[in-house]
Amino acid sequence: MTNEIQQNYTKTQEMKVDSVIAKIVDIFARYCIKDKLTPNVSFNELGLDSLDMVDISHEFEKKFNIKITDETYRSTDTFVVVVRDLARKMLATKQLTQAEFDLLLSKFHIMEIPKTLQQEYDNAVKIYEKALADKRALEERISQYRKGFIM
Repeated sequence: MTNEIQQNYTKTQEMKVDSVIAKIVDIFARYCIKDKLTPNVSFNELGLDSLDMVDISHEFEKKFNIKITDETYRSTDTFVVVVRDLARKMLATKQLTQAEFDLLLSKFHIMEIPKTLQQEYDNAVKIYEKALADKRALEERISQYRKGFIM
């Protein structure tokens, strides 16, 4: 199916996406062994630490003229997630068209979750986390209440 999808893109789009991928790989290759770069490889497996990731993110900022927060890579642990996040930033800053964005993701076999579905999920997680915190608080109050009667 990937080949069918890729056939709908122009040569120019393919060349641009291949150039972006090459730049990403080149930046990573300065900090690790290029042959180890596979989509799902972790930063640990690449021998990268948090300082390396800060340096890499600064290089991405310079190369692609985008802003990357340090938090971005603290919560990221695989190469493919970095590629996806960079592609999203490039799409947001109009450095990639939607078609180029889709092509880049397809080359890494990344499936983009629709934004509304992701927001729905994020909201559900927040509700769950609040309910869990409320439960813990109630358990603590019950525990304190029981201690008062048992003693």
